[in-house]
Amino acid sequence: MVTLTKTILDYSLKGEVDHARKAFDQMGHRDSVSWNVMIKGYIENYRIGDARLLFDVMPKKSPFSRNSMILGYTKERKTHIALKLFIVMPCKNVVSWTAIVIALCQDSRIEDAWRMFREISKPNSISFQVDTSHKNSTCLELGKLVYFYQQC
Repeated sequence: MVTLTKTILDYSLKGEVDHARKAFDQMGHRDSVSWNVMIKGYIENYRIGDARLLFDVMPKKSPFSRNSMILGYTKERKTHIALKLFIVMPCKNVVSWTAIVIALCQDSRIEDAWRMFREISKPNSISFQVDTSHKNSTCLELGKLVYFYQQC
């Protein structure tokens, strides 16, 4: 199984996701790693639709797979779908929260981003760093607020 998962990863890194999918389909038993590698391969190759189809049939969705999908939709600037996935996510972590705040920033929904940021149960240096380093000018304003929040 490790060899086939590595093959899926190698094909995906080369942009050959159709070959990666053939290797994935040949696996007799798939663990969460193989599912996540294939989903991430689709996302990294701008095939969010294929990633979603696979995600939807994934037997056991992990926080990693859910975060990958949120980040994938964020990358595609499909904030409304990322937000829907985030809302139904049973267990959110700092990656989930940070991804959705970034998605809202990219969509120029700064007030919503700030509201979400304040809901993070335990903001940490990762969420502060991501928010304050974002290049979108509207997010720069949010970054300044985050910096002020951190100083209080």
